[in-house]
Amino acid sequence: MEIAPLYIIVLLSWAVCLWHAISYGRLGRLSRQQAACQGTSSAPPSVSIIIPVHDHSTYIRTCLPQLLNQNYDASFEVIVVDEQSTDETQSLLEELEETYPHLSHTLCPASARDISMQRLALTLGVRLAQYEWVIFLQAGCWPPDANWLSAFTAVFDEQSDAVLGISVFDSLSHWRVRRMQFHRLWHQMMWLPSRQRTAPFYGDPVCMAYRRSHFFQHQGFASSALLTSGAEALLLNHNVSPDRCAINVARNTLLRQDAPDPRVWVRERTFFVETRHHLHHLLPTRLRYATRLLATPLFLLSGVLLALLSWPQWQVTAAAITLWFLLAIARQLSFHITTKALGLPSYIFTLHILRHRIPRWDFASWLRWRTADKRTFRRKFV
Repeated sequence: MEIAPLYIIVLLSWAVCLWHAISYGRLGRLSRQQAACQGTSSAPPSVSIIIPVHDHSTYIRTCLPQLLNQNYDASFEVIVVDEQSTDETQSLLEELEETYPHLSHTLCPASARDISMQRLALTLGVRLAQYEWVIFLQAGCWPPDANWLSAFTAVFDEQSDAVLGISVFDSLSHWRVRRMQFHRLWHQMMWLPSRQRTAPFYGDPVCMAYRRSHFFQHQGFASSALLTSGAEALLLNHNVSPDRCAINVARNTLLRQDAPDPRVWVRERTFFVETRHHLHHLLPTRLRYATRLLATPLFLLSGVLLALLSWPQWQVTAAAITLWFLLAIARQLSFHITTKALGLPSYIFTLHILRHRIPRWDFASWLRWRTADKRTFRRKFV
């Protein structure tokens, strides 16, 4: 067997690993660039913030006032859409409306049919919105400070129909929460920076801005009306072109979110598998996903192979081992760049351990989806 083709295979596998090392840091570099450019944009636009809630009285009492007290140089309103809550949500909203005139709320009708409650709530909010830009937020998240809205809208312009934001889990000192955050960040690194080369693949459902006129032009959620989840992701994926989608991942734009219960987290991952089957332009993302999963075993195998090929030339072997370790360190540091820029705990000592868990977590989600009753994902009420 000739040696040259083996060297070519080794070099190609190392090139893939180097590309991944660079891509790990792209989100962090973008975050720093956007943070440095804040304050240079024109006057902020007026926005409508839409929040569907269901039995979220604790959130309304503790977190909603933080959103209502934003320091914003333009007009903004907050529209809360109640999905038939059974707690004191209604009374709390009525009390807050007396203090905050820019807060309003409405109620999803219990008799609604042929659309999921999630999509109905968002559609009602868009219809009630006064302004062109609407921001979809999930209940259970809160802004980091009183300047969040100004920072997030800094990238809104006439060339965009949608703007993606991201959120981070609170209580990251707990190992369970850090694992969840790693899983989310690993996937965000894959699909967020690529939104201008291919069609926007996915967006964090916790925070996404959308043009009201664009929403009605494409008939809202008509393409996925009966699905119970993935409303924001499919709205983005089906209707927004690559050159019309922006992202804002500056550190002071990251919303905080309570970490879900492990069972809720498992359920969300299972429902994402169903959502993924309705996403367009899936092939590029699957290729990136496959190469990221195969990069580590190929990297290890190539190191062993190169050492064997160069033996007994110890100088070549030593150089190969040194380059192998330098590339491994580069991957660690590149990932660290992103976590530091986003204000997340460093995974520099646990990156390899957690990365190997990604395929196991994702396969478990796929297996639960495969064995579940498909009517679960198409109920008309959430």
